[in-house]
Order: sequence, then C-alpha cells, then structure tokens
Amino acid sequence: MNKVIMTNAYIGKNGIDLKFTAGDGKAVANFSIAVKKDFKEKEYNYFNCVLWGKQAEWISNNQDRINKIGLEGRLETRSYDAKDGTKKYVTEIVCNHVEVEEWKTGSIENVDFGVPIESDITPVNDNSDIPF
Repeated sequence: MNKVIMTNAYIGKNGIDLKFTAGDGKAVANFSIAVKKDFKEKEYNYFNCVLWGKQAEWISNNQDRINKIGLEGRLETRSYDAKDGTKKYVTEIVCNHVEVEEWKTGSIENVDFGVPIESDITPVNDNSDIPF
C-alpha cells in the first residue's frame, strides 16, 4: 500500500505554484511542505507535493491565510532529462486530499469556501429520540 498522511505541515517559503495544463486546462499546484521531525525538536523534513483540480486552485488562492495543512496522498517517483543532459529523479507526494488544520490569526472571516452561506435547504426537525 502506498499511502502518505502528513499533519501539522507548513507550506514552504516559495508558496504554491499554480499552473494549468496545455491540453485541457486542468489546474496543478506544486509546493513544498515542512514537517517537524519530532514534536519537541525544531528540525524539519521537507517534501515536494503536487495537487490537482479544484483543490489546487482553492489552496493557491487561499495560501496567504493558511498556517498549517494536513494532506493525504501517495509517493511517486518520476525522472526527467536536465538541461545538462543528466537524468534527474524526483520523489513527491501526489495529494488526493488537503485540509486546512490552522488558519493564520484573523484570516478565517475572509476565506471563500466556494459554498454559499444562504441556501434553499430547509433543516428537518423530526423530534426523534436519537441520542446524538
């Protein structure tokens, strides 16, 4: 099984690089994360990440408001030919899901979650004895 879960991760200093594919215009975000090696230490491991689609657009648009994220995905290794003719290998986390774990102070009220605050949904009150 190839599954990676990272929590309490900081988005890297270079931020999130959002691009769109040439063919179908699908969004792809490339970014790095910093995760503490140990709860008590101030040493970090750094990982490159890739995120696709609407989540990529959303996290890119809100990155200045985010303090910590959590993510779930898989590790992938790919290779490419560098300009000097050498073959380079990259291992990165291809994210399936990213969540904001902590907002920067005072930033939550400015976030557009993409969901209207008012809706046509009427809550159901069935007055049942469900214990939760």
